[in-house]
Amino acid sequence: MKNKFLSFRTFAILAFVGVSVVMTSCKKDDPIEETLEDGYYIKGAGTAYTDAVLMDAGINEAVQVAKAGLFEMYLPVKAGTDGFNLVVVEGGVEKTFGPETSADVVIAGEDWQINETIKQGTAGEGKGNFTVAEDGMYHFVYDKTTNIYMLIPASVWEVNGQQGQMTMSAFNKDAMTWTFENANLPAGKTFKFRHSLGWKVVIDETEAGSADNIFNINTNFGGVVSGDTIAGVTSTLVPGGGDFAIGAAQAAQFKIELKWTKANGFAAVYTKTGSAIVSAQSWGVIGNAVPTTGWDSDVDMTFKGNGVWEITLDLLVGEIKFREGNGWDTNYGGTDGVLSPGGANIAIAAAGNYTIVMNTTALTYTITKN
Repeated sequence: MKNKFLSFRTFAILAFVGVSVVMTSCKKDDPIEETLEDGYYIKGAGTAYTDAVLMDAGINEAVQVAKAGLFEMYLPVKAGTDGFNLVVVEGGVEKTFGPETSADVVIAGEDWQINETIKQGTAGEGKGNFTVAEDGMYHFVYDKTTNIYMLIPASVWEVNGQQGQMTMSAFNKDAMTWTFENANLPAGKTFKFRHSLGWKVVIDETEAGSADNIFNINTNFGGVVSGDTIAGVTSTLVPGGGDFAIGAAQAAQFKIELKWTKANGFAAVYTKTGSAIVSAQSWGVIGNAVPTTGWDSDVDMTFKGNGVWEITLDLLVGEIKFREGNGWDTNYGGTDGVLSPGGANIAIAAAGNYTIVMNTTALTYTITKN
């Protein structure tokens, strides 16, 4: 009986092992990676996204609504050959795209556009990687309808309405920050964030179906400011959104940080550094000779007393005027150092750093190259 029991036990063990082998064999054939859902993705060793990440739906700046087949994304890219790819998944089928054609396109600020050289071309399956020559933040845009892509440098950001560029942190694929110190935001002040010194990039001015047959990309963020200086001030970041408007509860001086992270993309952080400076009167310089703002908005001057206002800034060849209160109701042009209400634009003949002094009492001005 003992021998029979041992034989049965041995048989049972062997049977169990056999079942285990069969079960293990079945598991081996199961898929070990999840299939990406249909969509448009970015993936590349030259970015933080070594695993594919879904692109955002693109907004047509001409009408400020999402455009079918348009996708965009901000991402830091490391210079070199690694770069990244556009990964398209349709019907469960995954395809990898790179630049089929590529050309440098210089955009010089015309029609409110950026001032930057961008890469533009068509995408093709299996055509290598999208690459950059310089470490930095980039704005990648792809339009399915036209098969056009754009790779737009986006390392230069400014707080438009404060008239100054933000300071960029050291390059990091996973997180970057742009900072503007002591931004004066009294109640009623408006501003936006924009990159590359412009508001948009025109992709196609002839595409049917768009407003006025124009198809543009936003290069700015607007939105809504909320909270207060006690609990904290926050804002949304909407591509092409309306001006941020400061209310009485938010009025202060701030360190403004535009932060990008791999997990969340861009977010704005406001840290109060002092009370808002409010003056009964304000004057500023505006014109296409001002490199960061052009005719869009004023560069604020500093009040020195007795009707005297002063500013030191870089200027381009072009023209300027003086405006009160960031509007055109009261503005001065002039000739030969004499101001006149609504007068002629004042010419700047040579680029350089200048100190400008205006006297609203004596109606005079001086522009001195430093």
